[in-house]
Amino acid sequence: MSAQSNFYITITIESSTFTGLKTSGYNLFGMVGVVSSNKSGRPAVAVCTNAYLQNNIVTLSGQLTAYDSISQIADNSTITIGSPAAIAAGQIATIDPSGSLSVASGAPAGTVYFVNGASTSYTVGIARSLSLSNVPSSAVPSVAFNAQPTFMVTTAPTGSALFFFGTPTYRAGTILTTCFGSAVAIDLATAPADGVTLIYDQTQGGWLTNGASYLTKIAAGSTITPVLIQQPGPDTPAAFALMIQDDPVAVPGDDSDRTELG
Repeated sequence: MSAQSNFYITITIESSTFTGLKTSGYNLFGMVGVVSSNKSGRPAVAVCTNAYLQNNIVTLSGQLTAYDSISQIADNSTITIGSPAAIAAGQIATIDPSGSLSVASGAPAGTVYFVNGASTSYTVGIARSLSLSNVPSSAVPSVAFNAQPTFMVTTAPTGSALFFFGTPTYRAGTILTTCFGSAVAIDLATAPADGVTLIYDQTQGGWLTNGASYLTKIAAGSTITPVLIQQPGPDTPAAFALMIQDDPVAVPGDDSDRTELG
């Protein structure tokens, strides 16, 4: 998938499963990650909605928006964009002393860099639009990093997209590091460029991957930061690191025996 091209995800929900989800008040959560070695990074909710249908077309916009913010990075806290700027892979977003962003070329191909030229720390990251066909969406923070003065944050925007159902309601741009239900992650680096189809069927155990190498099932209650803030490989500023598996996995540090938390 090119970071500058829209990516389409079809989500189909089995009939009795759909009825049960709607009756119980479940929301559909969608999140989008990056590749970065910066350990301050945390993922944020791109979309949380109860307006999903039995058959959905989800669009991940290829437009990237760099942002800075004075919001603090903390679980369940919403990041408010301060200064936004359209950006593309291969570019650097620089914060000036007043907190405004400027964009210029100079980052390695496939990456987006942030440089803090101010005297105070800022939260920085990439904002993306993840929208259902019947639920329009604007670009919201999908990841957040701490940028200290004079420091650089390196990212690659082709990471993972992740979906799950849960009963809590979250505002878009809110930091979330645990999935409330079983999740499925799409490796955007290796997924077909023309999009993917996801099937959710509780009678068959939830998300069906059908052996697709670019899909990974994540156990309910897992810590999802390592999935959405992927570590790069050695000797590279940003690379693709997600280990794709067919069976549900519990990311290290989680409690794999937990189920729905809502």
